[in-house]
Order: sequence, then structure tokens, then C-alpha cells
Amino acid sequence: MNRFGWQHGLVLFIGLLVFVLLIFADKTNLKEESATGLGGATKQAATTKQGTNSASSDVLLSMLAPLEPVASTSKLLSALQDEKDPGKRSELLREIVTDFRNNGRLDAAAVYAGELADQSPDTKNLIVAGALFRNAALLPAVSQDSSLFRMFSDEALRHLNQAVSKDSRNEDAHLELGLALVEARKPELAMQGILKIREVVEMNPQNTEALFHLGKFSMDTGQFDKAAGRFRSLLEIEPKNHQARYMLALAVGQLGKFAEYKKLMAKVAAQQDDSSLASQAIMALNKN
Repeated sequence: MNRFGWQHGLVLFIGLLVFVLLIFADKTNLKEESATGLGGATKQAATTKQGTNSASSDVLLSMLAPLEPVASTSKLLSALQDEKDPGKRSELLREIVTDFRNNGRLDAAAVYAGELADQSPDTKNLIVAGALFRNAALLPAVSQDSSLFRMFSDEALRHLNQAVSKDSRNEDAHLELGLALVEARKPELAMQGILKIREVVEMNPQNTEALFHLGKFSMDTGQFDKAAGRFRSLLEIEPKNHQARYMLALAVGQLGKFAEYKKLMAKVAAQQDDSSLASQAIMALNKN
């Protein structure tokens, strides 16, 4: 009787120990699932939000209009599928990017430039990829598709953030990143972008592209006096920059300086380097 009570007690103790271990294991698994499941998803969402999560080339290409590459590009694409050597793949990717750019498929060029930058992430490759993704995001076929636009915009930000991290003094990297932030359709990023472009002017006050964009942003926000200052600074560096003179004319016109407006616009109308811009200037003069 006593022996039965002892055995029974031992069985109960072992059973209780197993039960406790099972509960502990369940809790541990739940924690791990939380870290890799809910927590991982949250981390991934945050990463995507900041434009650092990559989209695969295959996914992006599948969302584009049919490529219908020319014969030379088709040959390069076929060679790329068979090539295993990283160096040779990089050369093929560069040629593919050039071919697609030359044949008007900026969107496809961006995707393959992104693949090149991910394979060979030097500063130049990262800037080229980021700039192509940024410009391709502005194409009607991309910008009108909200999902595709977001993917292209995020890819631009991802590559350009990497470029800035690799070379913090690279003006092109900062400028392209600033533009990508402004154009990302996220209000919270727009001011970051403008500040990033200001950094370019602080690094190099002679950077005319940065000055032009800052002037244009000032125009867009109704800060015409500030815009005029940017365009005047640009023209001191590049007196023959007709686009800057045209924008300066618009800025001073908004400030009520009509005599200067007419003088500047007439000069743009008379130049022969950019016939389209000259026509715009003539139309503007005829309205006033």
C-alpha cells in the first residue's frame, strides 16, 4: 500500500514536471514567433517606410509594360542569364542599362541598374541606380500606378541613402537623395529633401543644379524673393543659363518688377540655344 502511494506520487510529480516544461516551451515559442512574426513584420514595415527594403528585379520587371527589347538588348539579356562570373555580369548589366536608356525604357534601365548596384555597390553605381529609379518614378506609366510608384521611389531612396553613407561628401549623391525625398509623395520627407539639397550648396556654393532646384522649390511655395535670389546667384556662375533667366523673370514678375521681367524675358526669347524655351518666353511676353 505504501509502495503504491510512493509510485503514484512519483508519477504525479513527473507528470507535473512535464506539464510545467510544456508550458515553458509554449511561452518560449510564442516569444520567438512574436520576434520573427509580428515583431519581424513591424520591423519590415518600418524598413519599407524608410525606403531601405529592396524589391526584387523580377517583381519590378513583372509590373512593367512589356519590354520588347531590340535585338542587341535581347542578346545581352540572354548572355546575362548564362553568365556566372560577377565581373562579367557587371559589364553585361552596364550594357543592358545603356541599351534600355537609349531605347526609351528608363523604367527597365532603372531595374537593371539597381541589380548592378546591388551586385557591385560602389558609389557611382548606387547614384546611377538611384537617379534612374527617381526619374523613372516620374514617368506617367509608373507615377499613375501607386504601387509601382512607391516601389520605384523606395528603390531610389534605398540606393541613394547607401551612396551618401559610402561617400558623405559626394554632391551628386546628396542632390539626388534630396530630390528623391522631395518627390517621394510623403510630406514628412519633403523638408528633409530640401535641407539635403541645401547641404549641397553649403558644400559647394557653385553647384548650379542645386541652386536651380532650390529656386524652383521657393517658386512652388510662393517665396518669390528667395527664388529670385537663388536664380541671380546661379546666373552669376552661369550667365548663359537660359532656364535660370526664364525662372528669374517669372520670380521678379510675381514681385511686381515688370520692367525687369520684360527685359529678362526678352533676352530669353532672343537666345537661339533652346528654341522651345524661346517660344515660351515669346508667349509670356505677348500675354503682358
